Amino acid sequence: MVTSGADFPLGETGANLNMAYSSHNPVDFFPPSHTGHRDTVGNAWEWTEDHFNPLKNFEVHHVYDDFSTPCFDGKHSMIVGGSFMSTGDEASVFARFHFRPHFLQHSGFRLVASNEDAPATHLFPGSFAGQAAARDQAAVEESADATDNVYETDDLLNMYWGLHYPSSGTKEGVTPILDHNNSPLHGLRFPQRVAELLCSLEPVRTNNRALDVGCAVGGSSFELAKSFDHVEAFDFSNNFIDAAKRLQSGDDVTFRIPVEGVIYKEVSV
Repeated sequence: MVTSGADFPLGETGANLNMAYSSHNPVDFFPPSHTGHRDTVGNAWEWTEDHFNPLKNFEVHHVYDDFSTPCFDGKHSMIVGGSFMSTGDEASVFARFHFRPHFLQHSGFRLVASNEDAPATHLFPGSFAGQAAARDQAAVEESADATDNVYETDDLLNMYWGLHYPSSGTKEGVTPILDHNNSPLHGLRFPQRVAELLCSLEPVRTNNRALDVGCAVGGSSFELAKSFDHVEAFDFSNNFIDAAKRLQSGDDVTFRIPVEGVIYKEVSV
């Protein structure tokens, strides 16, 4: 728990933890484990199929009584292994944490094939000990009203249009940020600037294709398409993807920008 970031990469069991490099490393940067697996600790949190669930003899601690139990809801998945940003007790092979599926920062994924159903624990509201097949959970989610998901609402779509395309509203006379002292104008075009930064680093290219994970309404995807032959982009929200496809097809797309209270203006993307 007191190892410095400079010491984490050392030795046969080195790992990218505790800000050792302040960014991700290639998966094959460190030698494989004795089982032949790479990067199971550090670099990026790994999603598991398990929902966040209580271990045997779990008890709530009075110092932090609402840290875990609100997330035993069947909506938070387990992430393990820590990331390059993990410090303290999370910079450990025992690191065990939880987030909802839209969390992508410092997380990665590993594809595993199994001949049988994965022995994963799936929780549901009101049940803290039961197991259920993943296919049953998928059926429940498909039957739920899509409006229960905030990422499928038009209100959030409008916000993301404004974030990804801040010049929208120029011809309507609507500024992306209300004019005031020290307004965060440096935050504009963030998705595009991330894509531009990637291209400026001149990464080694194998097939000149790019993958945009969590693309939202495509600000970074379309920017990457200027430098790559093909960009594969996906997102948690069907609403975001459908909107980006309309823009890709050349449709005239409009959205609402709030001006004051319930007053808004309709602007073109």
